[in-house]
Amino acid sequence: MPLILTARERPRPGFTSSVEDVDACRISGPPPAAAGTDGTWQRLDWDLEQTLTEVRVVFDDDVDEYLNNLHRHRTPFEVMPELVRAYRVQAPAPDGTWRTLVSEAANRRRHRVHRLGAPVATRALRLVVDATHGAPRAHVSALKAYGEAR
Repeated sequence: MPLILTARERPRPGFTSSVEDVDACRISGPPPAAAGTDGTWQRLDWDLEQTLTEVRVVFDDDVDEYLNNLHRHRTPFEVMPELVRAYRVQAPAPDGTWRTLVSEAANRRRHRVHRLGAPVATRALRLVVDATHGAPRAHVSALKAYGEAR
C-alpha cells in the first residue's frame, strides 16, 4: 500500500515542535516498490537525539467528499475508505530493530494524539501504515513529534 504525500500535505523541516534541533529533521520513506511485510512507512530523522513525549498523526479522510446531512442521501461506506485503519509508531532500538511505541488496529479518527507512557530518547521515528478502510493508498497529512525542552 503506497504512502502518498501530496504537495499540500508534504511535511517540511521545522515540522516538529518543542524539540531543540528542529532544522535538522529529515523526512523519508521507502520507494513505492519497497512496500511489503513491513508496511508502508514515513520516517523522521534528527541529527541529534531528541526526547519525545507525544506523537500526533493527521490522516486524510477525504474532507472534500460531498456529504449531505439529509437522511435520504447516504454514502456507500461507514468510514471514509482513505482513512488509515491500522498503523504503528516506532523508534529504533539500540540493536537496530524498530520497537513499537504505539499500535492501532481499528482507527476511525482523522487526528490522533498519542502521549507516550515515558519519554523516549531517539534520533528517528517512523509511522508504519498497515491498512486503510478500503482505499488502495494511504494518505497522511501530518506526522508530528513533540518533546521535552532542553
